[in-house]
Amino acid sequence: MAGLAEAFDAIVAAIASALEDWATQGMPLSDVRSVVRGDRSRPMPALPAIWVVPEAATQEGGTFGDPETWVMPVTLAALVKSDDPETGGRECARLAADARKAVLSDRRLGLEYVVDTVSTTFDGAARSSERNRNLFWADATVRVRFGVEED
Repeated sequence: MAGLAEAFDAIVAAIASALEDWATQGMPLSDVRSVVRGDRSRPMPALPAIWVVPEAATQEGGTFGDPETWVMPVTLAALVKSDDPETGGRECARLAADARKAVLSDRRLGLEYVVDTVSTTFDGAARSSERNRNLFWADATVRVRFGVEED
């Protein structure tokens, strides 16, 4: 079983890898040009892009040294550039929903210590930025439940 830091990094990497696989293998995300780890990125990748943004993980009981169960939400945010708000809004909502589907296609993310990955929220409202009205985003959040054991 992995330690907390190792598990955190591997989970985010596995999610990004699943999205990249769907983007490069003719799957529904084939028009995505960038998959970005939101906790380790530079601004503005090639668009359309999917941002993988881990949120704070919380422990579900247990004590240090014993196997611990953790839950970590991860937001999958689709960012699209479009001159047409209707098209941009529809496209970013579709990409966020497809990103969710890609991650849930292997609910253990290929990692032995991941117990399950479930969908928690979807926001397809297609927001835009005050600074750049050509950018639209929508997002889905998944919750990853995993075990760790510290040495």
